[in-house]
Amino acid sequence: MKLAMTFDLAAYKAEKVTEVNTQIGKIRSVYLTVIPGQELTYLTKLQEATTALADPNVEAHADSYPLIRAEAEAKRQTIAATAQVTKNTADQWTLVNSKLENLRYTLKVAIDAAKKRAEVDEAVQVDWAAISAGLGA
Repeated sequence: MKLAMTFDLAAYKAEKVTEVNTQIGKIRSVYLTVIPGQELTYLTKLQEATTALADPNVEAHADSYPLIRAEAEAKRQTIAATAQVTKNTADQWTLVNSKLENLRYTLKVAIDAAKKRAEVDEAVQVDWAAISAGLGA
């Protein structure tokens, strides 16, 4: 008696989406510090930086920007200079991350559209090293 083996395409697709997300995460970790709480720190610093850059008396209001102030003190910079670097870094990250999100969603759409295992495999043929190098990582 032969047992018929069935292939679970949906499970295979889910596995490949997880692999794509993992690879994207590895590339992102080149640019970001990946530790608990760091994402909130980045978001808060960006909010502080945006507000600080609009403040005509930013140095006198340093206490209003505690995360920017902490970095500025450690680096012996002004609040304004640190706020500008924070904003510039966020802008650069947004450009890099938009490319990664485009790739991630493009691959997810291709995986979802696949009707066969071979089509899934074809969809995820990505040279991750080339992608990372193309981003400057």
